[in-house]
Amino acid sequence: MTSPETSKAQRLAHLRSHPAPRFILVGGVSLGADIGTLALLHGVLGMPLVPATTAAFGVSSLVNFGFNRQWVFERGRTGAAKRQVVRYYLLLGLNLLSTLLITVGLTAVGMLYLAAKLVAAVVNAVANYFVYRAWVFK
Repeated sequence: MTSPETSKAQRLAHLRSHPAPRFILVGGVSLGADIGTLALLHGVLGMPLVPATTAAFGVSSLVNFGFNRQWVFERGRTGAAKRQVVRYYLLLGLNLLSTLLITVGLTAVGMLYLAAKLVAAVVNAVANYFVYRAWVFK
């Protein structure tokens, strides 16, 4: 029979070995790069929203791919990098379209652009976790 402390330690060890917590952490870092770049380009430098959102998305995609391949989905390290990059950027194209539609759409109805960007990031992140595991870093 296991003690409550042993059971708790086992649950924590399983959580640490599961990719979901790492995915969330990497997502936060990527989102920080994305939002920070968008705030700089659009909010500070006055770049129009669509190109600023696109550029910010590109910056965060580089951060996101690297950390997800090397740390989150560890089996991705041994996979064919070229295939993973192609799949990642195909998915990213869909994410960019979704991000632009959500960000511009919500901004058009009065939401602040950074809040709209956050909504888009959350919507895409939920879908991406499952697609990364099943297809991109398989």
